[in-house]
Amino acid sequence: MPTPFLLCNRCLRDAKVHAAWTVNDGEAVCIRHAVIDFDIDDDMDEHELYEKIYSDLWESGFRNVY
Repeated sequence: MPTPFLLCNRCLRDAKVHAAWTVNDGEAVCIRHAVIDFDIDDDMDEHELYEKIYSDLWESGFRNVY
């Protein structure tokens, strides 16, 4: 995990701690919340997006991401 890192604001509101990997509308968000913000209607398309993001992070050396 790169340091310093941000925490996902939405997860913190739910009493969870997950690293933020991007910013959306000025709010630091984790991968799960970033994908939710895409508002994809098809579950398979959503799954493929998760798979692509996690695969790219894995190849970049980030092995244990949420």
